[in-house]
Amino acid sequence: MINQKQHIFVPLHKDIICQYKEDGLFPGPHPPLHCHDGYEVLIFLGKDSLYYTENEGKILQRGDIVCCAPYSFHCAIPQRDKDYIRILVNISEPFLQSLNDESTNLSGMFHRCPPGNLNLISVDEEALQELVALTTNIEKELKHAQFGSTLLIHALLAQFLILLNRHAHQPTESVFSSVMPPLVAEIFTYIDQHLTEDISMDALASSLYHNGDYLCRRFKATMGTSIQQFILAKKVTLARRLLGEGIPPGETCFLAGFHNYSNFSRTFSKQTGMSPRQYQQLQQTGPK
Repeated sequence: MINQKQHIFVPLHKDIICQYKEDGLFPGPHPPLHCHDGYEVLIFLGKDSLYYTENEGKILQRGDIVCCAPYSFHCAIPQRDKDYIRILVNISEPFLQSLNDESTNLSGMFHRCPPGNLNLISVDEEALQELVALTTNIEKELKHAQFGSTLLIHALLAQFLILLNRHAHQPTESVFSSVMPPLVAEIFTYIDQHLTEDISMDALASSLYHNGDYLCRRFKATMGTSIQQFILAKKVTLARRLLGEGIPPGETCFLAGFHNYSNFSRTFSKQTGMSPRQYQQLQQTGPK
């Protein structure tokens, strides 16, 4: 298993994870910017915790629900640990797709916003308690498997996702003012626009009219990871998508902004725990 302390890509090793949590996600000053290879729902039960995506930030309040699509970078920063209370539901892509039928796409709520934006749903206390009750039962069945648990988990999760999709498509959308520091937002924008190129700190500093060391300090203080670590993770994320679409590893290397296959293979393996070719084969055959 990849060490989560060192990597900002955190793979899911189960079809579904459902946890009520009151502690931090990672040790250290605050959880780093990271992403998963599956869907994530964060139901926030505390108050006053910062939450960032690549483009936006919000101070979460009780009843805020964040829906992250696969490979969406995000981080939560508790202002006070005792108030960082939440429920996390992580679902693998194949498992979620298995719950769909011809007329119902339960993944729709995860793709309401442009990539990098904060996909937010806010619900009242009555709706929140209904969702909490469903997740409590899912977590119980996952921990104490008994007769019928698999079917019951499928049913409960489907109900949970149906309710979230209904809330997501209410006429009144959740509106908020982003608290993302403007300079950090500019760094993200530059990286996104130049991802397939060689991004040097000199070029970034020149474009944003700031000293490179200053940019690095501001970015890491906000996101918990370095600019270079994020760039590599972002490139590898793009490579994973291309490999999953069947693009050969050699071609993927250049399309994802790497210009040396050895460097690409080494970086990809370090981030994901397997070579590009192994990853593509796993995507084609499915996990054993």
